[in-house]
Amino acid sequence: MNQKLVMLGSLGLGLLGAGVGVTGYFDGTLHYCQPVKNGCIEKSLPDWLNPPSGAINISYSRGNAGIKLLGSLFGIGGFVTAMHLSRTLLSVEPQKEKLRSLWNGHTLARERLRAEADLQSYANQVMLEAAEVAYSIIEPYQPDLPLLEGDTLDDVIDPGDKVVGSSSQVLEGTITTAPSTWIDHFISSTALIWGNQGSGKSWMARYIAKLKKEKGYRVVVLDPDSNRAEWQGVESYHDFDEIADFLKWYVAELTGRYQEFNHSNMAEDAWRAKLWADGRALAVVCEEVTTYVDLIEDKDLLTQFFRLGLTKSRKQEMPLTFVSHNNTQSALGGIKGLANLIEKMLQLELQTDINPDTLQPVASGRGAVKLDGSNQWTPVTLPKLERKITDFRTDADRVSDTRSYLERQFLPPRAEPPQVPREPLNQPTREGSGDAEPRFTALNLTREQAIELINQLRTELNQTQVIETLWRCKKGGSAAWGNAREQFRELIGE
Repeated sequence: MNQKLVMLGSLGLGLLGAGVGVTGYFDGTLHYCQPVKNGCIEKSLPDWLNPPSGAINISYSRGNAGIKLLGSLFGIGGFVTAMHLSRTLLSVEPQKEKLRSLWNGHTLARERLRAEADLQSYANQVMLEAAEVAYSIIEPYQPDLPLLEGDTLDDVIDPGDKVVGSSSQVLEGTITTAPSTWIDHFISSTALIWGNQGSGKSWMARYIAKLKKEKGYRVVVLDPDSNRAEWQGVESYHDFDEIADFLKWYVAELTGRYQEFNHSNMAEDAWRAKLWADGRALAVVCEEVTTYVDLIEDKDLLTQFFRLGLTKSRKQEMPLTFVSHNNTQSALGGIKGLANLIEKMLQLELQTDINPDTLQPVASGRGAVKLDGSNQWTPVTLPKLERKITDFRTDADRVSDTRSYLERQFLPPRAEPPQVPREPLNQPTREGSGDAEPRFTALNLTREQAIELINQLRTELNQTQVIETLWRCKKGGSAAWGNAREQFRELIGE
């Protein structure tokens, strides 16, 4: 029902009732004729008065008391109803505006995140293709390039090294079949992965860490039984002093985020979207968590870390993944009071078989999942891993590695930061370059190399992107940009 129409109808009813209430006489009327010498004079008076003596032709007309009372009641009721509805509308409109503002904010945040993701994906693809084109052109002029540490140049520039969409291409340590949907629960929620020795829980934790990295989390690994070579592409800590320092930071960061959220006027969904937009989404993988209580002296810190992590981490986009041998209270170092929290948390049990020849436990490929807050265990088939994942780099990481490689190969070392201009254009020529051929771009290319590379890049990039990529300067009014644009026009013959 439209409240505005009801309010206007009530107001009209009030006006009609008021009109009836003020129309006509309330009391009855006596009409009579007062005799005079030449006849009589017509007169009237209320029926509750007596006519004067000698009055003739006395008659009586009834009053409108009932109708006037009824009209007055309708008038009062209409005015009161209209006033109440008007006050209600005045309070509803700001509430609607507030809800509309929240909805618009959520929509804007969602669209911004989608646009940023699309833009980043396109930028990564362009940079990969630019690096491939650059190397294919420059390779004939650089016959003795040194290789990257622990890799070959083909491994770095190989176009097949990219992952596009939901491709089932097998990379190092990834699965050979499409991932199961149940694994999605373990990407953004705090969870416990447990199983006997040989069940494959560490490999599964690495696979989930890779999914977290691909989703966009800043992944931090706490693994006292490993080193950074085992966790390339993610942030990792292995010394117990480093692990303790990180736990202190985590507790302070999580409590600080809650304080910041409590003092804001943002809804929870908008707040979490802002954490992602600001690059503050964090996922922590805790390997060998049972040993923390034995080797970290600050037991209060451990208690805070486990309690906050199990109860408060998800809504602040700071989920934890614990890896342990069992799902009892001892799984988290025997910290008292955690048994009920562990029982309710998201869990993945990895089951084992016994090798009949060696009588040793081996991974069976089977598991069971218990969802957060549930007591029901659901059997699942685990993803098949070809080998242990040690490289967690994404496309963006590979672009950065490729860019660093090209800079190391083609840019001369500088002992001190450049002074003026801050965005270098032509690099210094080699010794004895009094009559040497001029060099172009930040890669120190000859004219022929630069022209060939520009022509290749222009098939994929516009003029601004080509200049920014080759001269390493941003579009604007700086002298570096102006000089770069002039050199670009000279090289393409404009």
